[in-house]
Amino acid sequence: GHSPPRSGGSLEEVGMSGDMMRLEEAILFICTTARPEDQLGAVKLNKILYYSDMISFAQTGKSITGATYVKRERGPVPKEVVEAINNLKTAGRLNTREVSIFDKKRREFDALDEPKFSVFQHDDLRLINDMIGFVCGYNAREISDISHTVVWEAADLGEELPYQSFLLSWLGDVDESDMQLAQEIIANHNPSAPLINGK
Repeated sequence: GHSPPRSGGSLEEVGMSGDMMRLEEAILFICTTARPEDQLGAVKLNKILYYSDMISFAQTGKSITGATYVKRERGPVPKEVVEAINNLKTAGRLNTREVSIFDKKRREFDALDEPKFSVFQHDDLRLINDMIGFVCGYNAREISDISHTVVWEAADLGEELPYQSFLLSWLGDVDESDMQLAQEIIANHNPSAPLINGK
């Protein structure tokens, strides 16, 4: 593949916080990378962002997008995701549409622009890509169950889910094949990285 062009100008000049910009570009990256058969909807998009950020934090001590996650009915959601999607729509870089599937509505996304790859590390993109495969291998109901960890059960709807809580749920007595599977995915993704840095 060709290396992405470096964009000129600092984030400050654009007048947008780096975190919001990374969240927007991550959303675009997911929307351009997911295949039609992945049936990417809002639930899966939020899950991919959540796992990417949490696993990045577990491995490096930093999340990819800097988003804050809150508990919602269908799973953890980046607090800033609605604003990010609206920004992308306003800029003409993303379309959303509601698709009816039986009695449910799913919000689907059409990317109209390429993401700015330069705002990410190569490892970030690889991790997000892995999580697209992971999350899209399940249906939305199953994936909701997987992210409902111990910490999830303890939180109230709308409550923020701190990044450290993800690690607690891994280290707690969560004996579920789903958790093992997710952990295998992490191990395969980056065998050399400790789950918790420096510990």
